[in-house]
Amino acid sequence: MNVIGLIVKGLTGCPVVADELRHEDSRTRSPSDTSTSGPPQPVNHEPVRAAQQNSYSGLETAAASAAVRRRLASILRAADSTQQRRLARVSTELAQTDTELLCERAHSQHLAHERQEVAERERSLSRQVDVAVMVIAALREQLNASENELERREREVITIQKFLEAAARQETCGKVRIQCFIENLLRRIALAERLVEYYQVNGSPPQCNHYRQHQQPTDTGPHRITKSRSAGGPLSSAGFHDNRTRSSSQFSGCQLFSQAGEKREREHRERLAQSSRLFCRPEHRDDIWNHQRRPSAGYEA
Repeated sequence: MNVIGLIVKGLTGCPVVADELRHEDSRTRSPSDTSTSGPPQPVNHEPVRAAQQNSYSGLETAAASAAVRRRLASILRAADSTQQRRLARVSTELAQTDTELLCERAHSQHLAHERQEVAERERSLSRQVDVAVMVIAALREQLNASENELERREREVITIQKFLEAAARQETCGKVRIQCFIENLLRRIALAERLVEYYQVNGSPPQCNHYRQHQQPTDTGPHRITKSRSAGGPLSSAGFHDNRTRSSSQFSGCQLFSQAGEKREREHRERLAQSSRLFCRPEHRDDIWNHQRRPSAGYEA
């Protein structure tokens, strides 16, 4: 009450509040008071005035107090409503700020997570690039090694092809030489058989000089062996076999007067005939050829 009284006293000094208090006092007065009051009597009005002033001051104080209370209530209500509005606005703004802060924090966390993922992906890609570079280098080395191996194989194939061509040419030449050797051998066998038959029919001992005069000249002598040696080619054993055949024929011709010589000549002829028959067979041709080349190799040595 002291506080309200002080507030009322402070407000009564204000002209606006004084007018409001007078207006309230006029409204609170009853009409009976105004109607009963007549014209002033010519009496002593000092005590009445003092009482009226006291009553007026009390009423004025009560009205002022009520007005002040109402005014304070309205001011408080206005202040409360204003504060409530401001508080609601501040709360809304605070909630929005909190929401924005949470969003920004979530966004920053998301960005940090994405940054970490990007860094991990970058490291993974760098490792993959390093591995790919090493694999490419290894594949390049393997490719170079494969190219070198391929070139070496190609050179080997070319060398083998040349060797096979040379072997085919030598085989062809060898076949021709073998054929010539066989033909020459068969001719000499036939000649030896005719000579044996001739000597058997005539019964005269053969002479070595006479056989040398009737012998046909051939190119299969030592000169041919020397020529084949000088040419650098394989040594032909045809001349050596021709010489052996000729020497054996001469020896048999010189010894036909004895029975042992005839027997030896017959065995030699049979052996030559058997050799010629076996030579015509492919399974015995290589063996006979090797057997015939052994004496020629000894002759060369």
